[in-house]
Amino acid sequence: MINRIDKIKSFGCFEDFVWDDVSLKDFNRANIFYGYNGSGKTTLSNLFFLTSKYCLNKDSLINEYITDNTNLSIKTESNSITQRNIKDSVLNLYVFNSKFITDHIYDGTKSNLDSFGSEANLTNDKIESIDDRLKTLRIRKNQFITWNSDLNRCLDSIWKVCQDEFNDKITGKRLTQKPKNSDTSLNDFETVKEELRKLYLDFENSQTTEKISEGLENIKSKIEEFKFLDIDFEKIKINIENEINQTAKEKTEERINYLKKQILKTQNTNVDVSSWLYSGKQLLKISKNDESICPLCESNLTENIDNIINEYEAYFSKGLVELLKYIRETEQLLKSQMLNVKENIDSKKDIDALLKAYDLKPLVEKLFDKETINKAFVSLTKLLTDKKTSYNSNLKIDDSIQATFENYNESLKAIKVEIDNAIIKENKRLEELLERKITDEIKLKIKDFATIEYNLDTNCILSDSKKTNSLISNKVISLQKKVDIEINLLETDRDKEISKLDAETKYVNLYLEYLGITDFAIKKVKDKTTDNISISYKSGIKKSSLKYSLSDGEKTALAFSFFLSKIRVEQLEGGAENYENCIIVIDDPISSLDENRLFQTANLIDTFFFFNDLSESKIPKQLFLLSHNITFLKYISNILKANGLLEKNVNEYFIAPYKNAIAKVPNGLKNFTNTYLQKLDEIIKFKEKNDTLEYEHAKKFIPNYIRIVLETFLAFKLAIVKDEGGDRLPGLNYLIGKAINELHNVDDSIKIGDIDKKGVEKRLMHLKKIADTESHGSLHKLEAIDYISDSELREYCKFTLQIIGYFDEIHFKRVKGLKTV
Repeated sequence: MINRIDKIKSFGCFEDFVWDDVSLKDFNRANIFYGYNGSGKTTLSNLFFLTSKYCLNKDSLINEYITDNTNLSIKTESNSITQRNIKDSVLNLYVFNSKFITDHIYDGTKSNLDSFGSEANLTNDKIESIDDRLKTLRIRKNQFITWNSDLNRCLDSIWKVCQDEFNDKITGKRLTQKPKNSDTSLNDFETVKEELRKLYLDFENSQTTEKISEGLENIKSKIEEFKFLDIDFEKIKINIENEINQTAKEKTEERINYLKKQILKTQNTNVDVSSWLYSGKQLLKISKNDESICPLCESNLTENIDNIINEYEAYFSKGLVELLKYIRETEQLLKSQMLNVKENIDSKKDIDALLKAYDLKPLVEKLFDKETINKAFVSLTKLLTDKKTSYNSNLKIDDSIQATFENYNESLKAIKVEIDNAIIKENKRLEELLERKITDEIKLKIKDFATIEYNLDTNCILSDSKKTNSLISNKVISLQKKVDIEINLLETDRDKEISKLDAETKYVNLYLEYLGITDFAIKKVKDKTTDNISISYKSGIKKSSLKYSLSDGEKTALAFSFFLSKIRVEQLEGGAENYENCIIVIDDPISSLDENRLFQTANLIDTFFFFNDLSESKIPKQLFLLSHNITFLKYISNILKANGLLEKNVNEYFIAPYKNAIAKVPNGLKNFTNTYLQKLDEIIKFKEKNDTLEYEHAKKFIPNYIRIVLETFLAFKLAIVKDEGGDRLPGLNYLIGKAINELHNVDDSIKIGDIDKKGVEKRLMHLKKIADTESHGSLHKLEAIDYISDSELREYCKFTLQIIGYFDEIHFKRVKGLKTV
């Protein structure tokens, strides 16, 4: 069942209709639509037809109605039909409208009495044999459909997860290239999963290459912060491994060599300067104890002997001072170098974090063995401490200490080179990323990933099967193709057998007779696909063309008779299960019919659908009936509401003109069999500035409503059915003239409200503009429609209501003045 139409946007004449929950009830078992010609009835019936499984040329109808701006939402019992999925809709729904007439009976030039579909339940022995085989094949086909549905659900659920991830990571793109149920892949699931992860990372990187480049520069700057160990091991060895006396002796020899050079300048080569300096210190000390007399020249050295002795001792004590100073400086150096090592460790941690963030991984994992380097620092510091306490000792530095520091520096160099190479490689990769179509690569990889996951054993739709889903799908496709071929061949044979029964013309002629058409009968010419209707009149004359043989009303009756025959054969005969799920849409079945056939058509619809012996007490799922003829709709509404099977399940709707919207039936149409009161109600609404009727809509039809209402009212009040010529209906211009003449018989003193007869005459002459063709200009020179202004149109409405009120009061007073004989 169709519950409601929530939205129709940009579909035929429907611009932007939205279902009004306040004023409209959901569709019922029977639904009657009243709409003027051009209001959108046929568009609505074609919309219904697009949801039907019997709409064989759906693509052409979709191309005609649905555009990029179309937005549809039709709510049914089970789902919602939109412009996206309407092509796949397969409701059990029949539509009678102008398209049905063109497709099945007459396209305007040629007749085409179509054959009944394969759903027809007519039978004979051969048909029964075909039906038995079709029943078996359809059971198999239904099983294939079930398996296909299971495969679709499995793949859809996997694809949905992939789509969600894709949409989350990549904006502005749609995930396409969904795999087929039959697709397979030989790739490893975990490998493809990791490849997909890296592709997503590549896409992310490609969107932020500038940021990544800045990150890589940051890594390079941190590498430059690495501090190498700068320790002069040769100098340390000299100061630690030599005794202090030996050092002083070396300094004294330097002094002796200096003096030797000076003596050589005097060419006195016999002086033993070394011996003299060596023993001089001792002699001076003895001399200091013996009145400070020089042992060589007996000079008095009292004033400067201490300076001379200090100079000798300085060669020994100065070396110690310099050693201690060097040791202190070296200890400070080692402390700063140890801090550098700690800073290098922190920098390495920062670099590792950045490398991980950009998915980079240098080959050198460890900077150094922290324990080994610390041990080397401790050992070297201890040697310096020992030298301070025992400066004449001869200490040795273990070669492994120097090797440890050298290895540390080499590891720093190796890391720097490795990271530099990784950054160069990454920068090159970023350049390539900018040139790649990564989104396409991701789509292909997702397709492969989804295919692999779909074919995992855990996702197999047949729990006991050892086959993958793709193998099952391929087998199902193969078997279903064979079954479909056989079904098509059998249905073709069945159609041929049904055509031999001549059911189309048999039932069509029966329903034509019910509609009162008895002067001719039709027959289908079996060997022709077009112009295949033969018309036989009671007079014996036969015709083979509908174009000039039948009136428009007879063509409509013929088409509707075929429509009923089609439902009878395809849905009713042989069972009513399908009929109970059937939706019927009928659009103007009484076009060009006279009043007698109008009532016969209404009775036929009621009897056929709700009182037939073939489906005892069973009725269609739903009926939609659309027409412009209010007399027909009122009549059929009454007989449907009187039907016990329907009870209160009959709803009525109005297709608002110019708005092209489904609306509540106006009060003026509810209880009357003509549109006079409805048109009068619209005039009143516009005059009173009712918000439901805007000028942009009213300007198109209110002038015509004024003309129709005044013509009807004045003709009735003045009892005029023809003009003076006697051969045509009186028009508004003529009636206004008669009304003005009638005012001459009215007492001048009579006033209705504020209006007297002069005021009425003035208003009639003003309204005469609506009927005056000259006021509309020359149509053959027309370039644009010049509508009556908003204020003037409201004034016309006011004058119309005043004239009706005035003549009604005059009429009422005259009736009251009548004397009963």
